[in-house]
Amino acid sequence: MIPIGTIVHSTLLSCPVPIETMPHVIHSTGELGTLIRAERKTLGLTQSDLAAACGLSLRFISELERGRASAGIGRVLHVLAMLGLAVVIESPQSG
Repeated sequence: MIPIGTIVHSTLLSCPVPIETMPHVIHSTGELGTLIRAERKTLGLTQSDLAAACGLSLRFISELERGRASAGIGRVLHVLAMLGLAVVIESPQSG
């Protein structure tokens, strides 16, 4: 197994397209899955690559990208971290 971070790091260095840094507002598991799929593809990773780097099953990655609502939050956060993504929670500003 490739050490965590190796795939992402080496792919980031060779990625011709800059990684988008604009925040995304996520309202559903489907939107989160779409974002994860897009970032994985931007990094040139297959679902198998990502699953191996995260120590998770291919089935989990596939279901996560399809927006399956029952995915465990800890595993989801791990996948996001491996893709170089972070979760930011903001409180609406009072008025």
